[in-house]
Amino acid sequence: QTEQKTARSSDVSYRIADTDSSRKEVADNLKSVNEFAFEVITEGENHFDSLMRGIAFSWGAGQASFIPISQGHDAAAVLDPFRKYFQSSEIKKIGHDLKPALIALRKAGINVSGDLFDTLLAHYLIEPEASHDLPAISGIYAGYRMMSKDEGSAADLSCEQADISLQIKPALERELEKRGHARLIRFVELPLMRILADMEFEGVNLDVATLS
Repeated sequence: QTEQKTARSSDVSYRIADTDSSRKEVADNLKSVNEFAFEVITEGENHFDSLMRGIAFSWGAGQASFIPISQGHDAAAVLDPFRKYFQSSEIKKIGHDLKPALIALRKAGINVSGDLFDTLLAHYLIEPEASHDLPAISGIYAGYRMMSKDEGSAADLSCEQADISLQIKPALERELEKRGHARLIRFVELPLMRILADMEFEGVNLDVATLS
């Protein structure tokens, strides 16, 4: 049995970008790619009331950076260098369970445009009865064992999430094509996920007088 790869055994570069200059370096890495993966870290009990505490970007295998958002800092200001890439219709955005991330970004004033690819949704269509946790999927499609929570910092874990989401996307796309689900995820599931995120962000207005 082949031993699974890990962040320690692989050639990875995970960094923290907590200054204006280092955040600009991360943004510059997104200039020349047609897709990137991201992972949003939030704090709170539900999507709408949660606070964004950081975001990781990956633009190539083994390459990722984490941008922390400290308490008291404005998420919109911290994320401003990345706004045009999120809003570009020419760059695909990849992630695992994207709906909460889209809501968090909307709260920071960023409405994500362009094609999306959600590795959780993709795997659900491929294997509806299986576990859709990213560590389980990464073992199947990348031969990779992800870090547990006690093996890495929040920054490392977030970088790894984004990195692995990016790496397993091609294999998931091939599997979707093989099973005849490529059009289903592109034209039904992902647009529906975006609509649900918009609905959750906007909330529901109730006519209390009529209901009573």
